[in-house]
Amino acid sequence: MSATEYTPEELDARELHGRCPVETLCTVQELAAQIAQQHGITTADMLGRSRYAHLVSARRDLYRVLRTRGWSYPAIGRACGNRDHTSIMYALGALPAKARRYAASKGPITCLTK
Repeated sequence: MSATEYTPEELDARELHGRCPVETLCTVQELAAQIAQQHGITTADMLGRSRYAHLVSARRDLYRVLRTRGWSYPAIGRACGNRDHTSIMYALGALPAKARRYAASKGPITCLTK
């Protein structure tokens, strides 16, 4: 395991220590299992690379829970399948609309400065 990869338990300890009430502490895997069960899917499917709408919706719910608990975008990305932090930001709607439109259209960069 490289220096930047952590187990879910290590991420919980690093990200949540001292910032959340004790009763809210649980591992990412436990949260993912609860959310996956609510959506009627498996944890592996939810944390996988598929972009089916029902899986993306479940994934977004997990991101929201972690974000409201004070997790940073990069930490959420690492814990949820080594995704880039901008993927998490996009999923939660934190990127500006112009940037989302540009990313979707792959248009000229000048559209961002207008």
